Amino acid sequence: MMSERKITNNPNNREEQWRVIYENSPLGIELYDVKGGLIDANRACLDIFGIDDVSAVNGFMLFDDPNLSEQHKKDLREGKPVKQEIFFDFDKVKKDSLYPTSKQGTINLDLSISPLVSSDTGANSGYIVYVSDITLRKNAEAMLLEQKRFAEKVIDSSAVATFVLDRDHKVVLWNGACEELTGAGASEMIGSGDHWRPFYDHRRPTLADIIIDKKHETLPALYEKSNRSALVPDGIHAEGWYSNLNGKDRYIVFDAAPIYDSKNQLIVAIETLQDMTDYKRAEEDLEKRTQELIRSNAELKRFAHVASHDLKAPLLSIGGFAEVVEEKYGDRLDARGRMFLSRIIEGTARMENLINDLLAYAQVTTQARPFGPVNCDAVMGAVLSNLQSAIDESPAVIPYTDLPVVRGDETQLVQLFQNLVGNAIKYRRDAPPRIRVSAKPIAEPSTPGSQRPEEHVAVRGPQTGAGREWLFSVSDNGIGIDPRFFEQIFKIFQRVPPDEKKYPGTGIGLAICDKIVERHGGRIWVESGTGTGSTFYFTIRQQ
Repeated sequence: MMSERKITNNPNNREEQWRVIYENSPLGIELYDVKGGLIDANRACLDIFGIDDVSAVNGFMLFDDPNLSEQHKKDLREGKPVKQEIFFDFDKVKKDSLYPTSKQGTINLDLSISPLVSSDTGANSGYIVYVSDITLRKNAEAMLLEQKRFAEKVIDSSAVATFVLDRDHKVVLWNGACEELTGAGASEMIGSGDHWRPFYDHRRPTLADIIIDKKHETLPALYEKSNRSALVPDGIHAEGWYSNLNGKDRYIVFDAAPIYDSKNQLIVAIETLQDMTDYKRAEEDLEKRTQELIRSNAELKRFAHVASHDLKAPLLSIGGFAEVVEEKYGDRLDARGRMFLSRIIEGTARMENLINDLLAYAQVTTQARPFGPVNCDAVMGAVLSNLQSAIDESPAVIPYTDLPVVRGDETQLVQLFQNLVGNAIKYRRDAPPRIRVSAKPIAEPSTPGSQRPEEHVAVRGPQTGAGREWLFSVSDNGIGIDPRFFEQIFKIFQRVPPDEKKYPGTGIGLAICDKIVERHGGRIWVESGTGTGSTFYFTIRQQ
């Protein structure tokens, strides 16, 4: 507690004024005589050392203090002040019986010792010692140092190339990944301002330099592609190609940010570098392929126009003339002539079917509609309506229940289900066809070429679409398919029917199914055997 005695302005009371300051000083103060014998210590000093009363340390000699080095003792005797920080061990004090103390453990002390020299005679009349307990400060400094070392270790062991500049644009950290990327070693970089050398053939600022100088407005002039960070205050981003960076042309992405202290003063600027060369080349390759696909689709569109107009027009003329000849002159032809005419009419009909199928295949891409919610129950209703004549003729039984709502192209999904159900009706045995359509959500995406639907993990509970994709199946009791042809049947114009006349077609229906499923982000495959029926599986991803 502060003494109740007040400092006055009376010059005759200087001794009393000094005594008030001495007793109430937050600094520990010790007074020694000219021989180094302890005269007094203020309350703050006694509290630091855990001493109740100064009488407990009567007879303590300054020059016997083991914490003072011989050099410091020599300097004091010569009238020179000394200053030092010491690590003070109370347990050692007790062990050596230096004086009684109520404290234990260790503390850090800052000591400042000055000789008391007479202003009149210049002679040394004693010594004054100022003592401060700096344990909290030293602990905080140690913690900060440990944090700094940890941060440096994290950065140095990071797989992302990183360097750090101080306020003077000098490199203070250049991690291993940065060495590997640039070919410049940390030993030659740390402490220098040559961090620009691995990237440029002349001195120019890096992002970290721009941050230190606060010249963000120069960014567009220095980097072709750059911007201010939306997430990191004062952070900046840039990227571009760099020729012969450590022997290779590389596409580098730079990011830099400042590190401030508690007073918002810049401490360092940190910059990271990522080699995105493979990604950039893949992106450029993808862009090239996209442009090729756009050109291909444009050519496919032109082909579709040609197929629907230019190719069909002469074909219709041939077919029309052949029918006129058959109608007006058929009775005048002999059997051989009528056979040739019949083949012309059949050939033109097949050719027209082929062109129509080609047009349908092209339209999967050229006339694709945007995806939207599609109720597959409604899709099956449309399919059964379209196939009603074939169903009645078979007669086929086609149960389906609780099909999901998916995102897709409704017209194409009708075409997909109609092709699969239509094939199941067409490739039937003598018994009436039984065709079952079902769907379930699955937790894992389908494996290309997989023909084991049971390997997929089904999601239990109601069919809410909680899985990553829907697994649809269309199964029948028809003639089946030889496993040797599982891949072939999905290729355009590839057919493996047992009887061309009994099962006519162009071999394009399943190719259209494959293309529709692919557009919807899924896969299609079949499980079958000769004479055992078939099950076609396909997936549609949740989108």
